[in-house]
Amino acid sequence: GRAGQYLNEVIKNKLGLDRSSVYITNVLKCRPPNNRDPTEEEIKACSIWLEKQLETIKPDIIITLGRYSTKWVFEYFGLKFTSIMKVRGNVYITKKWGKEVKVIPTLHPAAVLYHNQWKTLFEGDFDLIKRELENRSKKSVLDYFQKV
Repeated sequence: GRAGQYLNEVIKNKLGLDRSSVYITNVLKCRPPNNRDPTEEEIKACSIWLEKQLETIKPDIIITLGRYSTKWVFEYFGLKFTSIMKVRGNVYITKKWGKEVKVIPTLHPAAVLYHNQWKTLFEGDFDLIKRELENRSKKSVLDYFQKV
């Protein structure tokens, strides 16, 4: 839909990446009826699949889009979630899988399209994400081997 197209544009324009080069998944694997917000029970029932995906991929940077994914990821990593507007635009560093993992929450693109005034916040969050990706790629081979 429109939100996915907008996300693709931001990933391309801000990060210089095609969507095919980033891994995108959802907390829920199916959409609730009438596109309503998911219930706690639905999130709990579906989250086992997200947990398996994370355990398989073991990412070092996770970008969360919106309050539901951010709340779930924060709980998974033992971080304190307050509200999406309070936590977005920051980098949270935690440990998992024997390595440092960075969690960067931002707004959901559908919410940004609904609240046009949030575009600056959302796109600014992607500037932060770009800096984190650039910092990550500046690590030397020595840094890599010291962590293995």
